[in-house]
Amino acid sequence: MGEGDEHPTGERSSRASLEPAEYQREVPFGPFILERRIAVGGSAEVFVARPKTGSSPAPRLVIKRLLPTALGEEEFESLEREADLHRRVKHPGVVHVFGAGMVREEPFLAMEYVDGVDAFRLMRFSQTEGRPFPPGLPIYIARRIALALAAVHGTTD
Repeated sequence: MGEGDEHPTGERSSRASLEPAEYQREVPFGPFILERRIAVGGSAEVFVARPKTGSSPAPRLVIKRLLPTALGEEEFESLEREADLHRRVKHPGVVHVFGAGMVREEPFLAMEYVDGVDAFRLMRFSQTEGRPFPPGLPIYIARRIALALAAVHGTTD
């Protein structure tokens, strides 16, 4: 259902929410094209996206958009603080925030897209393939995370 579409209850939506069938198709969102939803949490949903215009091939990025249930003043201020903190942190293990804004009264963050596999999937792959997980890899991952967290915590509000 898109903006202004009728719900089964007869109500009209002011938000361009994505129904399950739409998670894998491209949807315009302000200056971006949302390619597919990759995550949803308690207060936000995250999409792989690209700019509508600009260089070709278009850079891939992530759009973090607050859910309709999280559109209160407190959540919006939290998103603004997150954007400000990301802009000030300079570390290769912390994603870059390109910008924050509003599209149809929907707050969002536009962030760097990092392609890869999470540690859980990596460990599961190792188990299903019967290959031992390299013993030094968890230490390497933990160290990289600790260094990124130190950079974030070293940046003051």
